[in-house]
Amino acid sequence: MSEVSPFFEIDPHWDHENEPSELAANVVENHRRFVRGRRVFNTHLPLALMPRVVDDEDDKNKNRKLPKVVYVARDGRDCAVSFWHHLKSQSVEDGGWSEGWDTFFESWIEGTIAFGSWFDHLNGWRDASADANVLVLKYEDMLHYLPGTIRAVAEHVDRDRPLTTDELDAIERACTFEAMKGDIDKYQPKSVRWIDDSFSFVRRGVSGSYEKVFSENQKRRFEEKAREKFGGGGLANAPMWRTNA
Repeated sequence: MSEVSPFFEIDPHWDHENEPSELAANVVENHRRFVRGRRVFNTHLPLALMPRVVDDEDDKNKNRKLPKVVYVARDGRDCAVSFWHHLKSQSVEDGGWSEGWDTFFESWIEGTIAFGSWFDHLNGWRDASADANVLVLKYEDMLHYLPGTIRAVAEHVDRDRPLTTDELDAIERACTFEAMKGDIDKYQPKSVRWIDDSFSFVRRGVSGSYEKVFSENQKRRFEEKAREKFGGGGLANAPMWRTNA
C-alpha cells in the first residue's frame, strides 16, 4: 500500500532538487506500474493545504479545483484509540508516542497531537462536502455496507467505467477485514519504523472500541468538545462524519 498509495505529505516522497519540488522517481514509477498512471495518495492534510489542479491548460482563468478525493471519516473516539495504538507502536524518531493513554488523550482532545484536531479537520473540510470531486465515506459504513462503498468509490473515480458483478465480488473479497489481516504485508506502512513486532496496521476492524478505553470523564470531555466545535447537537452535527448518516 505504501507503494501504490504513498503519503502525500512526507518528505521522502518528493525530489527537492528542482523548484518547485517534484514527485520522487520511485513514486512516479510505482504509480505507472500499479495503477496505470493514475496518481493515488494517502493524506491527512486539512482542506486549506490540499493541492489544486487545472484540468484545461488552455483555460485563461486557470480555474483550479480539488482532484478526486475520497474523504473517510470515523467516530473521533475510535480515531483517538486507533491513533494511540498506532503511535505507541511506532518509533519515537518517526513520530511515535512513548507515554500512556491518558497523556495521549490530553494532547489529542486539544489538537496538539500530530495532524492536529480531529474536530478542526472535519470542520475544515465542511465546505468541500458538496464538491462533486469529493466523495465522503464513513468508516462505519465501510464495515457494514462494503459492496455499496466499493461501488460508490468506483463510480466516483470513473463513472464511465462501472464495475462488473465479478469485479465487485473480487474486490469485496479482497477488502474484507479478514482478507486484509491475512495479507498484512501488503497494508503495513513502510514509511515508519515499528518497535512493536506484534502491532498490525489492520488491527481490529470494529467500531465502538473506545468504550473500553475512554474513562467516563474522557467521554464527557469528548462530548463537551464536540458541542463546542460542532454546535449544540455535538457529534450528531459533525460535518463529513454525519454526511451519510
